[in-house]
Amino acid sequence: MRSLSEERSKIDVIQDGAIRSGEPYNVVAEDHNLVWLDSELDIFYNLWDAGKPVWTIAEKLRRPECEVGYLVIYLDTKSKLNRRPGGAWGEEVLS
Repeated sequence: MRSLSEERSKIDVIQDGAIRSGEPYNVVAEDHNLVWLDSELDIFYNLWDAGKPVWTIAEKLRRPECEVGYLVIYLDTKSKLNRRPGGAWGEEVLS
């Protein structure tokens, strides 16, 4: 199996509710900042509701587009994101 990083450790991993002792693991997005301040979320929601695309939101928040993308996916899975025309691309893709 291909590893996502060169350094892998073995720990107890919980997968599908079962603990798999000594299973190799990979941390996805460990080099990204996925911590969001409330003030950043306020800006995000304002721009999202205004129909701005994720790349514009990322620029305003001074974050990589992928971090905003992770936020969109997370908020969507928690049903905390309003659906909008154009989806992640917003209204710009519709014009």
